[in-house]
Amino acid sequence: MGHSNSDSSSLPAGRLASLDAYRGFTMLAMASAGLSLAGLLKQHNLDWLAHQLDHAEWQGCTAWDLIQPSFMFLVGVAMPFSFARRQQQGATWSSQLRHALIRCLMLALIGMLMDTYFEHIVYIQFIRVLQQIALAYIPAFLVLHLGPRIQAAALLAVLVIHPALYVLYARAQGLESAWEPGVNLGTRIDEWLSVPALLSHHISFMPVSKGHYVAFNALSSAGTILSGVLAGELLGSRTSAIFKFLLLMLAGIGCIYLGIALTPYVPMIKRLWTTSFAVYAGGWTLIVMAGFYFIVDILKIRRWAFPLIVVGMNSIIMYVFSSIFRSDINQVVEPFLRLADLPKEVFVFLVALAALGLKWLFCYWLYVHKVFVKV
Repeated sequence: MGHSNSDSSSLPAGRLASLDAYRGFTMLAMASAGLSLAGLLKQHNLDWLAHQLDHAEWQGCTAWDLIQPSFMFLVGVAMPFSFARRQQQGATWSSQLRHALIRCLMLALIGMLMDTYFEHIVYIQFIRVLQQIALAYIPAFLVLHLGPRIQAAALLAVLVIHPALYVLYARAQGLESAWEPGVNLGTRIDEWLSVPALLSHHISFMPVSKGHYVAFNALSSAGTILSGVLAGELLGSRTSAIFKFLLLMLAGIGCIYLGIALTPYVPMIKRLWTTSFAVYAGGWTLIVMAGFYFIVDILKIRRWAFPLIVVGMNSIIMYVFSSIFRSDINQVVEPFLRLADLPKEVFVFLVALAALGLKWLFCYWLYVHKVFVKV
């Protein structure tokens, strides 16, 4: 029996507990801000571990760099289940497309409102994860009903076209490298789209990122969502659970090795979401998904995952709440911890841990009252 079915209506309409658990794990990791552990780890000569709690400066990939790919991958995993559920409820393809477009607009709007809040100016950019999902979601949706073969072909096309465009641009401009910060195709596109200086005091439209992130990442991150779609097709198929687990694991290991093998030709750069990064990070997301699926859905060991599921069922709320109110929550916690005479590194860690606990309690309150915000 094949590992997937091109007819999405054959997928089960129920929730996949491992999907919620992995999503919750991802959002808690994001909300934790690494628990401000870097200073404490370096104090104990664990610099290598502290390095994993921060983004790579340019090339390379750390554990912290895997948070956004996990979020986007899980968006893709959920898509076949969501599509099947609406199909079973009688929704037509055109009505689902309309729903997808509205969802994308809402995600982009939320992301832009968050940017505006932080920048204190009307701020329109597409480098935040919500805007990236908004741009990448529609291409994934357009092949969603066409089955795994077309989805895989679309994924391959994205992974080939993205670096090809970077290289062609670099050659046309006479650049030594297609991947240098500030002078690559992605940055150039943002520069082309930037608002004229005359309006800069009213609105910031497509400003060039100081951290060298680019909006053009939406093309390659569509590949990350598509890899999730393929995983979702597999998880919703009628093949044995053990086969699904093994295939996810093998695909993940293969992607990690392939991503590494590609780095001499296409450097692994998260800020440009290069093909080698997308493939390598995709490998880790597949392995983690397999692990959650094996423990939560095959072995049915779920009690430990409950705190994660609580967050996973309100992931957008956790993202927005923890981002906007991070400093406010810390200010609530800090006075209580100052009562104890703690070393600075321990104090910072405990503040981050307590703040994370408060964020989780907010999600738990929503869960108890059956408030689930979906976009």
